[in-house]
Amino acid sequence: MAAVAAARRGMRVVLLERLAALGGNLTAGLVNPMLTFHAKSGRQVVKGQAQELVDRLVRAGGSPGHLPDPVGFVKTVTPFDPDILKTTLDSLVTEAGVEVYLHSQVVAVRKESDRLTHVVAAAGKEGLVAFAARLFVDASGDGDVAAFAGEEWTLGRKVDGQTQPMTLMFRMGGVDLAELRAYVEQYPDEFFNQGRGLFEAGGYPGVSGFFRHVEEAILRGELPPYRDRVLFFGGVAPGEVIVNVTRISKATVLSARSWTDAEMEGRRQVWQYARFLQKRIPGFAQSRVIHVGQQLGIRESRLIQGRYVLTPEDLVKGTPFPDRIAAGSYPVDIHSPSDRSLVTQELEADYYFIPFRALLPKRTGNLLLAGRCISATHEACAAIRVSPIAMAIGEAAGIAAALAIKMGIDPCDVDPAEIQNQLELPPAG
Repeated sequence: MAAVAAARRGMRVVLLERLAALGGNLTAGLVNPMLTFHAKSGRQVVKGQAQELVDRLVRAGGSPGHLPDPVGFVKTVTPFDPDILKTTLDSLVTEAGVEVYLHSQVVAVRKESDRLTHVVAAAGKEGLVAFAARLFVDASGDGDVAAFAGEEWTLGRKVDGQTQPMTLMFRMGGVDLAELRAYVEQYPDEFFNQGRGLFEAGGYPGVSGFFRHVEEAILRGELPPYRDRVLFFGGVAPGEVIVNVTRISKATVLSARSWTDAEMEGRRQVWQYARFLQKRIPGFAQSRVIHVGQQLGIRESRLIQGRYVLTPEDLVKGTPFPDRIAAGSYPVDIHSPSDRSLVTQELEADYYFIPFRALLPKRTGNLLLAGRCISATHEACAAIRVSPIAMAIGEAAGIAAALAIKMGIDPCDVDPAEIQNQLELPPAG
């Protein structure tokens, strides 16, 4: 989103992507559906390029668009086909004129005084390649460029530095949704919100529950003691669900050894849970695994400490920052790094804002942050880490980058009102 926003404003943009396709957690990680574009009131708070992407997906047959959340956790969810999303993103960046390098991971930077001159990437089979630019946007998710540039960062919760656990997502086909729905209707007490969201959503399935089944399976040794529920949502195809149950704690993407072990553990858990679903959960007897994520879904890693550190209080209260550049409404949602719990802090405001200062690192004048590595606490990151908000932040970063270059100034000197004039933000207050 940052690359497209800048390119559409006349900038020459190079986009370095570590994986074989764009989309990150959404495509390679199978994190599905997107949630949420809407506040509890029903107001759409994420629009702009993120909504354009959804519109393109709908036209391509890759998404039904925004649907009521069948779990009842947020207002809406947006399912999509990850393979159609890959090609949709290809078209989006190509049409904007972005120069894309896949299989290219940044491994170092070059810096003069307080300014970056190059990022160095392991570019496919070419070896190390240095890319020069006037301005850089770190949308790596893990704050790689900012960390290499010497910016301060934190990792995990204050008490022990542990981050939210990773999850390897997987898709299952052949699920008997009528049998599943009948069970939820018969035993609503076994589900979050008593399964009410499932009833209201009609044909689109989503379940958070089966608490008793999971507890009994843990006691029998069928499941690891890492999760207290089954969570899945419907896919785009009939009888398909995307399962979000694996949990890999006390691992970090900042260590190749730890990340490797976590990927292997994730795959082991996928098949544990798949067998459990087939054996114990109504509607799954004839189901099968049809797709396992290419990589773990990462909830949290480095958080770069910028000119403003976003707090959970800012989100819960809906602080109307004068320099607001993105909005969201996903609640503070912390998957515990040390036990099976899921701690949620609901919002008092209908929605909240992200300030431009949280995209500005302290030391590097020509660098912007985008996505979940922006300046926030562990708790605040648990809300703003989701994809619609990350896309909204990315669009704002791209606009700010283009403005800074056109005016010959650093991003920190860009008037936030100039960025706001080019965004579709909900009203403050």
